[in-house]
Amino acid sequence: MQRSWTAIRLALFLALLLLSTVGARAEAPFRDLPFAEALKAAGKEKKLVMVDFYATWCGPCKMLDKNTWKDPKVQEWLAEKTIPLKIDAEKQRDLASQYKVQAYPTMVFIEPDGKVRGRLRGYLAPQQFLTQAEATTSGDGAVGVARTALKGRESDPTARLALAEALAEADQPKEALEHYLWLYDNGVAQDPRFAQARATVVLGAITEISKKERSAREALTVRRAGLAAQILAARTDATTLDDLPRLDVALDQRDSTLALFDHLKRKGEGYTDARRKIGIAISDLLYEKRRYRDFVECTDNMAGRLESLLSRAVTAKASADSLPTGDRKRTFVEQQLVAVANASLQGYEALLGSGQRAESDRVAQGLLALDGGSAMFERLAASAERAGESGVAQKWRGLIGSQSPGGTTTPADSLIRFDEG
Repeated sequence: MQRSWTAIRLALFLALLLLSTVGARAEAPFRDLPFAEALKAAGKEKKLVMVDFYATWCGPCKMLDKNTWKDPKVQEWLAEKTIPLKIDAEKQRDLASQYKVQAYPTMVFIEPDGKVRGRLRGYLAPQQFLTQAEATTSGDGAVGVARTALKGRESDPTARLALAEALAEADQPKEALEHYLWLYDNGVAQDPRFAQARATVVLGAITEISKKERSAREALTVRRAGLAAQILAARTDATTLDDLPRLDVALDQRDSTLALFDHLKRKGEGYTDARRKIGIAISDLLYEKRRYRDFVECTDNMAGRLESLLSRAVTAKASADSLPTGDRKRTFVEQQLVAVANASLQGYEALLGSGQRAESDRVAQGLLALDGGSAMFERLAASAERAGESGVAQKWRGLIGSQSPGGTTTPADSLIRFDEG
């Protein structure tokens, strides 16, 4: 699937949480301005824009809020030097992507013309922030500041990452690659908390460099070959099984992951767990190729998980429907419900296509409880057709218009049990 069950369940949880919270305006020291207006203000006041890109679930972001942003000296510096903004990167994804934000918190210092002067990452205590922010925004340059900060901290993944990013932004890809590869190979051993950044920020940066530097692709290829050898020798751990599919994505060779997935099946029972783990990573590819049985087998109790997810989605929808159209909370929840419906339709199709009719019927019932409109009947029909069940698709289309005046469906038994006649 495009989004894992875990990711979709988390998104739905956040949607439910949002319904119970009140939207907050910017608090000191931050200004309540749109980004474009902040750039204009920075030009008029001859300052930089500083954006604190955060996420609501991010622990270090909350520590910044609690300690650093409340410090009087930090507030004074920000007011004097910057137009400070606080932006939820998961709500303004385009802006976060534009400024290459891949981990939280990231503080980006931006010129009035939109160019980056420098950036800081991670939690910084008040004095740390002041020292590094002053150096980053001064004439010393981000690379020089990062080199100085790394001295005596060579094993600190965060400090080395800052230098790698500064080098990449300064168009020094070869040296940046050296640091990124060190981080990929050694970062987690130095600090287990670096695992997420390694899988996203570091690998993403190496992939980007590989578009210009052949040596970056060669380095990824060597590491991928080593992982494949470990898996085939049954010397695997969770990291190995996570890394190989990610490397194949970076190398644009996902069919190689699929080939290994099939090879592990031929190797026998001793490789079942490894094969399942890899299958989860390429579940969207299995679905795309209509390998429904493999798709279903790689998720424990798919039908039960989807039923639970849809039940929670119905609860979230009922709460969201009570809010005015256009309300930001309602809009956010509706976006998550679309993701839930899309994932559930894929699950319905896969269950039906793999011959699990009763299970697919239960998922369909949950989908109709979420949305009993004619569009859902048509989507169920399209899913059944794609699964090769043209008879089921025809029955779904025959039921379009069977909704009651209130928008709900007729009794479930008359809609769902296609296998009975």
